Amino acid sequence: MARTLIGTFLANPSGSSGAFYTAGDVANGMKVLPGGRLVLWARNTDATPRNVTLVLPPPPDTADAADRVVSIPAGSTRAIGPFPGNMYTQPTDANPEDIGFIHINVDSGLLSLLALRA
Repeated sequence: MARTLIGTFLANPSGSSGAFYTAGDVANGMKVLPGGRLVLWARNTDATPRNVTLVLPPPPDTADAADRVVSIPAGSTRAIGPFPGNMYTQPTDANPEDIGFIHINVDSGLLSLLALRA
């Protein structure tokens, strides 16, 4: 199945109306378009800590790259970002639906993500 797209909202001085969190998709993973000053807000409504994993694309030499895991404490929200350059974007030889996206995995459906650009 395709990864779930996280909607991206533009932050502004008046406040961002209509911004919403996207429920974590454990089975398929998630994705977001990079660019600008993107920040992900991860909200954990579980009673235990949960993880958000930023999936690094494979490096050109095919060595394994270590994904970045961010722990979100129980009942809290954390900001994740920014995402510099092409460090997290999927390469041109990826699945055509995923080229240029940042891949994100969550370990629980009790995690939800919101993407904001400044």
